[in-house]
Amino acid sequence: MRSKTAHAPYVLPAGTAIEVRCHLNCPWSAGFEVAEAVLADDEVGYRIRRAESRWALPAVFGPDYVRRRGRRSPGLDTSGRRELEGSSA
Repeated sequence: MRSKTAHAPYVLPAGTAIEVRCHLNCPWSAGFEVAEAVLADDEVGYRIRRAESRWALPAVFGPDYVRRRGRRSPGLDTSGRRELEGSSA
C-alpha cells in the first residue's frame, strides 16, 4: 500500500488532540494526538501517538476511529452508544 501525506482541508492536522477507539462499539479513549494524516488507496487515515510520549503507534486509523477531543455526536452518549429516545437517566 502506497501512502503519502494528505493535504485535504477536512483532514485533521498533525498535533490535533483526539480521541480514538479500537472498533465501532468501543468507547472513546482520550490522550492521543494526530501524528500524521496519510492517504492510502484514496482514503484518509491517521497515524496517532500518545500525547505525553510523542511516539507514534504503528497502525493507521481510519476516520471512523478518530475524532477531535471533546467532540460529541448528537444522539450518542459519552461511550459512543446511541441513546434511546425517551429513556431516563
